[in-house]
Amino acid sequence: MNSVAPKSINSELLLDGTNDSKGLAESLESVWIESNVGKWPKVNQDLLMVIPDGKISIPLEDIFKQLLAAGHLETVYEYLVILHRKKLSIHANLLEHFMPFVSGHPKIGFLLQDCLGPTGEYLCKNTKSWSWLNTKDLGSLTKIKDGKQKLFAFETMCRSNPEEAYRTILSNVGSIDSKQLSGFLHSLYPYSHKIQFEFEPFAQVISAKDQRILYAYLLTNQSSKIFSEFELAYDQYLGSFDRSRLISPALLKKGKTHKAEFFISVIPPDWITERDKVQDILSNLFKDGLMPALIENVALYRSEKMAGLLLDWLVRNGEFKEEVKVENLSEFCNHSTFNSCLIRLSQFYPGTADLEACFRFMNNPFHFWEEDLYEEVLRWHGHVLYEKKYSLEVFFNMIPFRVNPMKIDGLKIPGEIKNRIQTVIPLDKILNFRKLMRS
Repeated sequence: MNSVAPKSINSELLLDGTNDSKGLAESLESVWIESNVGKWPKVNQDLLMVIPDGKISIPLEDIFKQLLAAGHLETVYEYLVILHRKKLSIHANLLEHFMPFVSGHPKIGFLLQDCLGPTGEYLCKNTKSWSWLNTKDLGSLTKIKDGKQKLFAFETMCRSNPEEAYRTILSNVGSIDSKQLSGFLHSLYPYSHKIQFEFEPFAQVISAKDQRILYAYLLTNQSSKIFSEFELAYDQYLGSFDRSRLISPALLKKGKTHKAEFFISVIPPDWITERDKVQDILSNLFKDGLMPALIENVALYRSEKMAGLLLDWLVRNGEFKEEVKVENLSEFCNHSTFNSCLIRLSQFYPGTADLEACFRFMNNPFHFWEEDLYEEVLRWHGHVLYEKKYSLEVFFNMIPFRVNPMKIDGLKIPGEIKNRIQTVIPLDKILNFRKLMRS
């Protein structure tokens, strides 16, 4: 290297930007080598030769440590999406900071798998506490003790070989507890068309409270007896809107029947979404106290269409409220549904929208704002009713992380709003960093 490395390099160069990218890279390399000489124990040189070459970034590590400490998972998600689109690999020194969030957030985990690169794959394979992230051996499931990690590893296997994943849990059905088995079947459900499902071995083991997923499998078979019984009961309900008609037949001869809440939570979503009088159906289900069951239905089938339909109804009827637990629909919305729902809510109910429900719904780290939603949030500033009832700073603090940094920069954010934004990294620096990630 020709340049002389400075004694320290920090994240400011990435946050503020630099025109000398080559000089910055050389300086970072020198600083890292200098700071780590003598730090590591001696290792066998032959072992070092088999570790694939990889990248590290001290400034990126510093930035993400600050962001994750403050709970900003959305920037990690955005970073991984960008790497995935550009077909790039993650910097190896970021793995240890991202791994604690993977099992609880599969969207991050699957993106991370795709961005590991040779170095990341090597580190996961040879680091015992990380091996579950990229496991391809179904037999290794028994070695994973953490329930969420085991479920994530199983879902990974379902994506690559659902038939083998199914055979594995079928052959071990007696040794897996009810809750875990239900979780496995839920992960496998999107691939149910690729397997010949046998429900009886699972029905013998899975407890009544965990049986929703079994009904979902059975209701995909229109020739089954249980499908006909459900269809008849539902048609009778639609003719009278008498919730006593909604009784789920038992899975087994001596099994337990279930009442209306369970019934609605397991019927195929298109039994509602494809009906002519869908608004009347939703109104009666809501009146009967079955909105929680409808939200459970969305989660069971991961139905983006049903989520959008429910949100549209809630907004139209003034029921987008905290007590409905609308946040449970957020993860099943696409980008358009998420934004349009909040824009319409703000426009339909100026000054009276339930902003507590809005915050819970918006707090999902996997959603970003369109410009129209950003404009609506700005309008809340100074509104007498909102200012009196809510701490609007929680919304303004989202701005630098959720807006499109290529369209909205610090100059476009009004000064009175900027003065209310308090984030772990200053607003302009966050926006600049997100621009750099996209460039």
